[in-house]
Amino acid sequence: MINTVLEKFNSTLLVCGKPVIFDGAMWLISLDYNMLLKYDEAGTVLLNKYMIPGKMVSWGHFNVVAHAGKLILFPLYGYGIYVFNLSNETFQELNYDRCLKDGKKERYDIVENVGDNLIFIDSYSNHVFEYSWVSGSIRRIDMKLLECLRNHGVDIASSIFTTEYCRVKDTLYIPIANSNKFIIFDLKSSDAVLHSLETKASIWSVAGNEDRVVFTTIEREIVVWKNESVLEIKDKDYITEKENTLLKPVCLCNKNYYFSWKGRELYLDDNGTIIKTELPFLSTDTRYPVDVYYQFQWIFVERQQIYVQSRINGDIFVIDAESNEVCVLRLPFPKDEVSRLINDFNLNLESILLREDDVFSLESLIKSLL
Repeated sequence: MINTVLEKFNSTLLVCGKPVIFDGAMWLISLDYNMLLKYDEAGTVLLNKYMIPGKMVSWGHFNVVAHAGKLILFPLYGYGIYVFNLSNETFQELNYDRCLKDGKKERYDIVENVGDNLIFIDSYSNHVFEYSWVSGSIRRIDMKLLECLRNHGVDIASSIFTTEYCRVKDTLYIPIANSNKFIIFDLKSSDAVLHSLETKASIWSVAGNEDRVVFTTIEREIVVWKNESVLEIKDKDYITEKENTLLKPVCLCNKNYYFSWKGRELYLDDNGTIIKTELPFLSTDTRYPVDVYYQFQWIFVERQQIYVQSRINGDIFVIDAESNEVCVLRLPFPKDEVSRLINDFNLNLESILLREDDVFSLESLIKSLL
């Protein structure tokens, strides 16, 4: 059953980074304007907005992590990691030896809290850092990981990680790009072990829980991993016979969900019975054709609910794992806020940096906001 709930706001839709719910609020980053936004937990009221310091960069920062009265904002195509202190609402850039290669920026897709420490991996350099929420100190902890990769002939001079990984307790399962290999990384000890799946196809995504870990490949195969070995390999047509389908799994409430990342379908594996749901995309935007481009931005799991954002217009689908109902959340962004945002944009025109593949202008920005 689908229960579609769409609030009508006199607002502009937001394409945003992956959110975090902390301190009674939902925090996320507007990707178009590189702003930190604070909503109520339900995402229905915009409480505040904060311009991220530095040069204004389209899709500059993406991930937000929270702990001990602070938020940390990680860059996607922008510059610098910023710590946002909730007590005085101020930003401070995190300074450390990034070891950047060939002038590349840093990018952090793998970010996880463990106790009073934060572990994050630079997708460009493959370096692993540990940040202390208590002392503010930071250190590299990648010696065992890099040694493990070198011993197995992995070229660590190139970027080897993708955006895909999953956490089970204090262990990360991290696929190696363009291969059937993955790393098991212990967040507490920083030990690393490399494994291979019994399939030739490259791993595309991974999800898991305390019972098992589920990998999907670029050939639609599903590989179930348990107790450090392959438990089961499901045929590529097990979920769908649709070609060119990339399946992103989510394991929640003893259920396995699969999102068709280039399609708009959600599949639920109910003990071998596959239940298909067409997610209610409400936009007629044709910039990203189905089966050609990714249709979603990110997946976020919180309190037995799955949040997944449409790449098309910023709508967020909320799937309740207990009832299997799907609601649509549209984050409000009132027009008076948009007007102030345009003023902020004008004031910062001289300091804008754009990605090389961006097509962007003030005129197109204003048209998109009206």
